[in-house]
Amino acid sequence: MVAPEGLIVAIDTSGDVAGVAIGEGGILIAETTWQARQAHSRELLPALDWLLTRAGRGKDEIAGVCVCLGPGSYAGLRVGLSTTKALAYSLDASLAGVGRLAADALPIALTTDARVIPLQAAGRAELAWAAYAGIRTYGHTGRELDELIAPRLDPAGVLLEAIQPGDIVCGELRSLPAPLIDSIIARGARIVEVSPNRVIAIAALGQARLARGDIDNADTLVPMYLRAPAIGPQR
Repeated sequence: MVAPEGLIVAIDTSGDVAGVAIGEGGILIAETTWQARQAHSRELLPALDWLLTRAGRGKDEIAGVCVCLGPGSYAGLRVGLSTTKALAYSLDASLAGVGRLAADALPIALTTDARVIPLQAAGRAELAWAAYAGIRTYGHTGRELDELIAPRLDPAGVLLEAIQPGDIVCGELRSLPAPLIDSIIARGARIVEVSPNRVIAIAALGQARLARGDIDNADTLVPMYLRAPAIGPQR
């Protein structure tokens, strides 16, 4: 498929802080974030409409849509992906999914030669994590990452064994147990707290994919849960 030329919309509903951004030609035009909690389905489209109006743009100008695939809130991810697919279908727009861990790593990976390990608490004493290095390209293809370790779900011990001296471990780390943070530092890694506002990074990574013509199929794109939802059949 041909890379889109026009307005790009990015959507993040992977956590309590939701976000929408719009950009064009690799340039951010406007973005907004808010505390959505469990209200993603009620608040997402009004937020997009408000942002477009604020920027003086219309939905008919949207050529591409990018969405955070997770891992994250099961309900939030479903809302974000279904909304993004609806936009792609109705506007004949190109679609690109972006991982939450990659988005958390991007701002740091583009400023260092160190390996960056984004980390996310995933419940059941497990952690979602991956490893990236930055590729500093700022031209037509935008900002990109080199994925060194694909997103995975492990107990803390497995993560600690993978950490090397000089690594930068990042994420919303305040929710993690203090002993785990101490163990990460003891392995020789540096700790960086990241903002839950990741929609700008999602826009940058999604724009880079779309610019390369790396476009997802709306019929087959699914969230990155890493663990199957604990939802059984209705009785």
